[in-house]
Amino acid sequence: IQVQSDLGFGLSLLLGFRGLLRVGEICGLQKCKVIFSADPATAVLELGLTKGGQRRGVEERITLDDPFLVRLFFLHLEEKLPGDFAFKASSNQFRAKLAAPLRLFNLGGLNYKTHSLRRGGATHLFR
Repeated sequence: IQVQSDLGFGLSLLLGFRGLLRVGEICGLQKCKVIFSADPATAVLELGLTKGGQRRGVEERITLDDPFLVRLFFLHLEEKLPGDFAFKASSNQFRAKLAAPLRLFNLGGLNYKTHSLRRGGATHLFR
């Protein structure tokens, strides 16, 4: 396990949870599609035509307002070029990376999937 890749993956999990993102939205996000406030305490993520946006024919975006998470994301993207993807993993690689710690900690029976980030984030916001 490489420490640097794990930090990026951990950040992608946090973004998925807090931003209610699908795995394709996480893996498809490019640096040029992220707009940070000057501080940077907030960020707008331009998601393009998401699954829901395709049904309505509109591009979607979300705003992250967790200053700690936004700052981590800002630092993560700092060295990347505008067209670079925020995270190196494809959707399938992301699923495999998520499955590995679930197996390690014998949590496979709990049926956690990539969509669990979105559901868990929504439940957290509801509560």
